[in-house]
This record gives sequence, structure tokens and C-alpha cells, in this order.
Amino acid sequence: MIGIFGGSFDPVHLGHLGLAEAAYRQLGLERVLFVPLGLPPHRPQLQASPAQRVELLRAALEPTPYFEINTLEVEKDSPSWTVETLAQLRQSLPGETLCLLLGSDAFKPLNSWYRWRRITDYCHIVVLSRRGDEQKLNDEVADFLASKRTGQLHEMPACTAGNGGVLWLEAELPEISSTRLRAAIAARQPFMQYTPPAVAALIQEYKLYGYG
Repeated sequence: MIGIFGGSFDPVHLGHLGLAEAAYRQLGLERVLFVPLGLPPHRPQLQASPAQRVELLRAALEPTPYFEINTLEVEKDSPSWTVETLAQLRQSLPGETLCLLLGSDAFKPLNSWYRWRRITDYCHIVVLSRRGDEQKLNDEVADFLASKRTGQLHEMPACTAGNGGVLWLEAELPEISSTRLRAAIAARQPFMQYTPPAVAALIQEYKLYGYG
């Protein structure tokens, strides 16, 4: 199984790495593909350029051989939609079981995503959450979870023909976000505890996110 972990990574931080590591360990994944966002379809322009975010991500992942970068989205000159990216990854990885990795904060507004019900045509969804987060889902997403939920890892089929399910896992995840990290950098507050040293060094070198 291959994990797919998308996001703006603006910048990458220990919360991202902790979620990916928890999924890798609990699911016994072969590897995790980090897919940095190119042009965002909804949110404002990202603060760091695609090239800068990829460089930060490479620095963060370099010590971990089972974490890789896929630049499919940053190479596009049009906005990226998760369901379309997954369709392309499914085509390029035939026969592989793919798992879209989401934190519960990303899963909660799933019904606002473009063609969100089609996601399980291409992969499983694995939600990693802190205890109690499942009680905060809206009705539409809760109904989707109930209809697609699989209780155990061994119940997850190969998912190569539109039969993806949703697996909900509890995990100990660092409480950090890119928004909080950017705010700390801009406010000249200590931030190195939130991100790998190599990433912090590049933020300082390039004076990103208001550093300096």
C-alpha cells in the first residue's frame, strides 16, 4: 500500500511528518508520497512559491527514505483538485492500493471538496485523528463515513476498481499548523520546535514568512 499525503506544506512542519509517520507505522505502508499543492482552487495565494515549498519539503523528508515527493500538482499551470490528482496517480500506479491520508481537520469539510464522493473510486481514505474528533463531523460527512467505513486494516480490499473505503484511526499527533507556524515566524517568536532543523535553516536563509 502507498500513502498519498497532499497539502500546501506552506511550510512543512512536524505535524505533517507526525501524521505521515503514524500512517506508515499503523498501516504498514510501503511508502508515503507527499503531493504539494500547486495553484490552490479556493484559498488565497500561498506565501512561498511552489519551488520554495518543494525545497523545504525535500529538506524535511531527506532523512526518511520511505517518504517521497510527487510534484504532479506543482507542475500544472491550472488549479489542482484532489480527485483529479488521485485519478492520475491511479493511472500511473496500476495495481497499487492507494490510501489518501487525511487529518480529521481536513476530513471534516470533505463535502466541500470538488467531486468528493468520487475520491473512493481511486483510493481508500485513511483519517488520522485525535480522540473525540469523530463527534465533530457534519451530517453529510458522517453519513459518508458510515456508508464507507471499514473497521480493520485487513478488511480493506485492494482498491483498484472503485471500491475504496474509509478507515478511521486514532493517533497521537502534534498540535501544530502551518498557520500557527507562519504567525510565530512573522511575530519573531521561537519556531524551530515546530519544524525540522533543515527546514528552519532554509526559512532563515530565504527570509520566508516574514523572517528577519
